[in-house]
Parts: sequence; structure tokens; C-alpha cells
Amino acid sequence: MRTACKSHQDPSQSTVFPPLVLGLLIAMVSATTAPAGPPEALESLGPQRIPALIKLLGDPDYFVRVEAAYTLQKIGPPAVPALTTLIRDPNSSMRYRALMTLGRMESAAKPAIPAMIDALRDPEWDVRRMAVGALERMGLEARDAVPALALLLRDPEPNIRTAAARVLRKLGPFAVPVLTEMVRDADGNARYRAIVALGRIGPDARTAIPAIASSVRDREWGVRKAAVDALEEMGAEAKIAIPALAVLLRDPEPNIRTAAARVLSKLGPPAVPVLTDLVHDSDAAVRYHAILALGRMGGDAQTAVPAITSALQDPDWVVHQTATDALRQIRKSVLPSR
Repeated sequence: MRTACKSHQDPSQSTVFPPLVLGLLIAMVSATTAPAGPPEALESLGPQRIPALIKLLGDPDYFVRVEAAYTLQKIGPPAVPALTTLIRDPNSSMRYRALMTLGRMESAAKPAIPAMIDALRDPEWDVRRMAVGALERMGLEARDAVPALALLLRDPEPNIRTAAARVLRKLGPFAVPVLTEMVRDADGNARYRAIVALGRIGPDARTAIPAIASSVRDREWGVRKAAVDALEEMGAEAKIAIPALAVLLRDPEPNIRTAAARVLSKLGPPAVPVLTDLVHDSDAAVRYHAILALGRMGGDAQTAVPAITSALQDPDWVVHQTATDALRQIRKSVLPSR
């Protein structure tokens, strides 16, 4: 995996720096701007020192760069215009540090959001990553970034795809329409990340359920598994996906069949008719998972008892045993406790 250039690395969370470096930085800034009296801290240098501090973000000394970024952050809104301009600097290290500093200002850097969105298309992967991180700190104010963030679900860098999906999830309902479109994207990574993000949004993404359900036939098993997990996160809203989940009981991947059975069992009575029909399926694996799901429903699956009882004669020993267990679970749930 690639790592950021040392000159790009985030500064330490600590604000304590070697006294000589701190004194040198104050002297450098004071020497390049109008005199401002003896400062007690770098923040006291004030907004009038912003141009010099911006220049120091490119200093070869790591600690000077760190303290310059920290001071600009403490200055806050007055430093935003200069940092916003720096996002378009020819030097990628300067772009990176500008985005890092703006992100740490959080909502105070709201005016820089359009430039942050533009930076999502930066040719340097670590600048794109920092742009995603800065937008994440903007909260719901970053909702205009949804289309650009969705495109990053195709990014060649896995950590950028993951970060973009995380931010889209946090944007919740604002991101649902774009993510729903991405479920049908030609890129498997994009489809996977879009479905995962929708699942984590949960019931607020209910309008995406038909698109997610259509993914049960995706050629990528990871996408199919993500679809099952996302439907599970939708709760009772996923009942319209019962036929699609039933299809997955035939999936060649055992963990997908198991997950589909689990979700169907959680959907309760609406899933019973479909599962009951599958008890007589020609595929033993399908019969097994259908009976397993019905057993987990307990009393909600009483209407399936005749079909499950017939499975006691199943030639497959595992299906036979699962039917025995399922009948026990159903009867136990309907019998009055003593």
C-alpha cells in the first residue's frame, strides 16, 4: 500500500514544540511582516501574519510546517481565503497541507467546501484522500459533495474508496439517490461500496431497496454478500426483497446462503410462504436453509409445520436433522411456559 510522502504527513496532535523551533518561527514570521510586539504565543501574531504563515507551510523544517499549520488553524476564519487559494497551488504538498488545515477548522472552513470538492479530482492520491477527510469534518454542510464523492467509489486507491463511502454514509438521506445509481455501476468496487454505504444508512435508505435487491444476481460474490447485509440493515422495510433473498438460498457461496437465511428468518411471517415452498426444493442446500430460517422464526412459522414434518423423511441426513430441530423450536415457542 502506498504511504504519504514524509512532507505530507499530518502533524502530531501535540502542540508542544522545541523552544528553539518555536522561537525561530516567531522570528521568521515577524521578520516578514510588520512588527507586532513580543508575542506570548504564535496565535498572538494575528491575521496580518497569514501570508507569512502560508509561506511557512512550505518550509523544509517539519516542526516549522507543523506550527505554521497549527497557528493558521487557531487564527480561524480570517485564514480561510488564503488556505482556499492554496488548494489550487501547483505544489501538491502545499495543496495537501491547506486541506489538512482547513479540515481541522471544521465548520469555520465552510466557505472552502467548493474548493475541497474540486480537490477530490486531484491527480495526487494523498491530496484526494485529504480532501475527503476535510469534507468529512464539514458534516452535513458537505452535502453538495455527494456526486463527486460517489465518483471516488471507483478510485484506484482502496483507502480512498473506503473513506468516500464512509462520508457518504454520514451524509445519510442526501446521498441515497446518488448511491442508488451507483449500485448499477459498471465498476464492481463502486457497486460494492455503494451498497455497503446504503446498508449503513439503514431504513432511511429504503428507497434503494429495489436496486439492492437486484444485486442478488451480481456476478461478484462480494457485491451479493453486501446486498444481503444491506437488506438486513433495512429491517422490516426489506420485506419487499423476500423473493430476491430466496434466490440467494441457491447461491454457490455457502456464507451468502447462510446470511440470506438469517435475514429471511428476521423478516418473520411475510417470508413464511416463500420459505415453505422451498422446503420441497430439489436442492438439498436450499431445503436446509429454508428449514433453518423457518425454525428460527419460532411460532411465526406454525403454518409451515406440515411441510417441515414431511422433511423428516428427507433422504439428506442434514436436512432431516434440521427439520427435527426446527419443529422443536416452533413447538417450544408456542407451548405455554411452565
